[in-house]
Amino acid sequence: MRPSQQLHGLGAGATRPLWMPAAELLHATGHDWDRRVHRISVLARTLPPVVTDRWVKDRPRDPDALLLRACTRVTQVKEGTDWSDDAWDAWDDCRRAAQAAPEDPTPWPAMLWLMHSCGSPAHATIPVWTEAVARDPWNRSAHHQKPRHPSPRGHGSLIQMLDFAERRTSQTPHGSPLALLPLGRALGHGHG
Repeated sequence: MRPSQQLHGLGAGATRPLWMPAAELLHATGHDWDRRVHRISVLARTLPPVVTDRWVKDRPRDPDALLLRACTRVTQVKEGTDWSDDAWDAWDDCRRAAQAAPEDPTPWPAMLWLMHSCGSPAHATIPVWTEAVARDPWNRSAHHQKPRHPSPRGHGSLIQMLDFAERRTSQTPHGSPLALLPLGRALGHGHG
């Protein structure tokens, strides 16, 4: 009879850092950017910040650790907040994550989210948007974040928001889920 998974497979008596399952999950995701953004966003909203802080302390150069801590901090900044110390700390963490993994587009949509939450004007998002799409031209998260800035809830109008969405979707590859971007924006969906 084989030992149970609890006793054998997980290493009975061995201790694993609390962050290890997240590290394994993100490592297994590789360069599937859409899946990576989704997993990061779920982990950032559900893991206690102490876990990501510990991971960064244990492995200060680990790009996944830096990114997850950055995204965790971004989720803690409330919409309508000015650029507080917490917002600037989240911004700095996003920049460190982007430097640790220059090919990864994931930090850039997080920065777009942060910029919207802190009321940055639409024109200020252009360099951040450009960095995201330079790494992944059809990055779903970036395409969901960018229209928030010229939206009526941001610093623009419905016309500006829909114009952006329609221009981008007219260029999307056949079968891309981004083809629905104007519909989602018109209905008020796509906040993440």
